[in-house]
Amino acid sequence: MKGIRTTTARRIARAATVTFGIVVITAGNVQAQGRRGPDFDLDRHMERLTERLSLNEEQVAQLRPIFQGHFEAMQAMVEQRRADAEARREQMREQREQMRQQGEAMRDAMVQMREQTHEQVGKILTEEQLEKFQQFQRQEMRARRGAAERGMRGRRSGPPERGTRRRP
Repeated sequence: MKGIRTTTARRIARAATVTFGIVVITAGNVQAQGRRGPDFDLDRHMERLTERLSLNEEQVAQLRPIFQGHFEAMQAMVEQRRADAEARREQMREQREQMRQQGEAMRDAMVQMREQTHEQVGKILTEEQLEKFQQFQRQEMRARRGAAERGMRGRRSGPPERGTRRRP
């Protein structure tokens, strides 16, 4: 009698291990593909196991709660992952909006600072000097934009490396 129980226990353990492996692989594939698998039907699963493994009623009764708990735990993990992903997406949306607002505030502050500087410079320079100053600023701005564009195309726009000379 003891030998039969040991053999039966081994079969149950083997069947549970095989089924668990199948379930884990299937769940992993579903998650890796980013799709949600069909809802788990425990009764159908137990029917298939009973048929394929020739389980008796006692084995089915012992395996059912194991698989029920397993699938509930897996579903909870999937739902937690989904909730975590949504929370991260919301956090990223909030950060993007905050960065956009900070950028606008910085741009507004720079415009105001530039206007104040021009006003102060305008009080000091003569009309002719002011005109030359404005022309000088436009040229400088074009040069900075050109350097930035060259930098975006992969060209160096920073200072030359030590021991190298830059062409004028």
